[in-house]
Amino acid sequence: MASEKSTNISAVFKNSSSPRPFFQAYTYAFQKDATISLSAKGLLAMMLSFGPGWKFYMKDLEKRCTNGRESLRSALHELTTLQYVNKTQIRDCHGHFHGWSFIVYDLPH
Repeated sequence: MASEKSTNISAVFKNSSSPRPFFQAYTYAFQKDATISLSAKGLLAMMLSFGPGWKFYMKDLEKRCTNGRESLRSALHELTTLQYVNKTQIRDCHGHFHGWSFIVYDLPH
């Protein structure tokens, strides 16, 4: 079952920007980007409000929001597609998959 598999897979998010207080998140250029949904903008603003190198997990994001897992995944997919988030696989030395690493940017990369 997909839901059982997803609970065993970790996702590590890292913020690439310099630390800024949350209230300044609204001065980011992405806020004026009309191609991003309001949900994705909110998620990006929240993730960027954490300091650089901050590690957080999908379950942590789910606890911080009322949107629910699928809404968060949809917003994250949108940010990945628009290149505000870089998603790479985490593999061990034997090539076994262990989860995902996400790097969050305030501008598309």
